[in-house]
Amino acid sequence: MNQDFAFIFDMDGVLVLSSKIHGQAFHKALETEEVKLDSYSFIAGMRTDTAFKLLYQKSQVELSEDKLTKLVDLKRRTAQKLLKENFPLAPGVPEVLFNLQARKIKMGLASSSSSFNVNMFLKESGAESVFSVVMSGEDVLKAKPDPEIYIRSAQQLGYPIEKCVVVEDSRSGIQAAQSAGAKIVAVNWAEETQNPLEMGAHLLIKRIDDLVDIRLSSHGQLFLAESSE
Repeated sequence: MNQDFAFIFDMDGVLVLSSKIHGQAFHKALETEEVKLDSYSFIAGMRTDTAFKLLYQKSQVELSEDKLTKLVDLKRRTAQKLLKENFPLAPGVPEVLFNLQARKIKMGLASSSSSFNVNMFLKESGAESVFSVVMSGEDVLKAKPDPEIYIRSAQQLGYPIEKCVVVEDSRSGIQAAQSAGAKIVAVNWAEETQNPLEMGAHLLIKRIDDLVDIRLSSHGQLFLAESSE
């Protein structure tokens, strides 16, 4: 058994149960627009500007740079206000992160969210010292589903991408991790019509706590230690 691997975490939907908040913020930004968002899962995991571009392209509505800037600003201000009011840290997250740190497993944070939101998470969770690498959507040229953020995170962690276990909850995140060549664990999966294992995830776990039991075999296979006995 080989336990020499690193974790790279997505943030929203994995460590922070913020999908509802971000969905509300997108609806607020679009309330006077002819473009509408039917389901947040369609854009979950994407950087805000990428999500708006996709929505307008899908609706075949022109989107100027000026309007994009205003939409992004409104969405982010709305989300930040809601996050400040009641920060939705996922249950058990600090305990899991500190458990992994105690086992000397290197960890990175690779979020499409803004640096403001990432820093809010680090403060609320008390996990500033846990991550060897922290990247936000502002640190990359191409956002998820492009693999750039995961490729660069692995490089900065000093691990080959095939020995990095990405923890994701969205389609775009799985696509990014798969394109990068990482191992993928899906958690907090909300898309009932989509099976993450059919989309490229190697393992689906029910709770964030299960991460402490994940192992990487000498053949590069992910499994839960409890299920191997």
